[in-house]
Amino acid sequence: MSCERFVGKAALVTGGGTGIGKATATLLAEEGAGVLIVGRRGDKLAETVNLINGQGREAFYFQGDVSRRVDAENVIRAAVGRFGRLDIVFNNAAVDYLRRLTDMGEEDWDRVIATNLKSAFLVSKYAIPEMLKLGRGVIINNSSISAIMTTSGEAAYGASKAGLVMLTKSIALEYGTKGIRCNCVCPGSVDTEMARARIKDEADPRNALRKMGERNVGIKRLITPEEIAKVVAFLASEDASAITGSTIVVDGGYTMSKLEASPKSFF
Repeated sequence: MSCERFVGKAALVTGGGTGIGKATATLLAEEGAGVLIVGRRGDKLAETVNLINGQGREAFYFQGDVSRRVDAENVIRAAVGRFGRLDIVFNNAAVDYLRRLTDMGEEDWDRVIATNLKSAFLVSKYAIPEMLKLGRGVIINNSSISAIMTTSGEAAYGASKAGLVMLTKSIALEYGTKGIRCNCVCPGSVDTEMARARIKDEADPRNALRKMGERNVGIKRLITPEEIAKVVAFLASEDASAITGSTIVVDGGYTMSKLEASPKSFF
């Protein structure tokens, strides 16, 4: 049965060209939202927008880097200029470099922190005033199980994702009485472009991908981007009106186990 929880609302999805961002933008649009997606790769953004528009829904894209203040500010202006409002923000933009701490260059560290954490700060900073005008709004940050457990090579990624958990709580605390809710999701192993990049140099990538899915010990398979999107859409909806400042783990049971998360061949 179709559901249209977001009719008349406007949503912004960062990192909306692929994976979880693409799935979430598509679902929000299917449920009635006008959607703006932003990212660095115009070709991927165009694919998502064409998919959504081809289904008779409204979407457009802004090519930019929301870890830069000017782009973050401009993308909020673009959303409000197009839709006249901004109701939902999904801070999803992310990169990952698997490196032991002493092997990681300063530039790589800075890029991970900027893309994964600073971008969420900047987008939220400029989105919140627009939500305050409405007296309501929802921000969802895409964190990771790497925020609550760690493995070799994820110092920068884990630090950035843990930072999102605390950023989420701060936004929820500071703006909750103004009608703005903020939550974050912590996915486990999801079948995304980023996940596949981690195992592309394995001798048997298909087997490595299967093993990655088996780390979600409760379901023994990779989670789909669409499964994460459904949780994000729930948090964005009035069905979650009493949920704020929360960290929702969507990991197929991953964190029940003590398995090593990263393929040994990376190090």
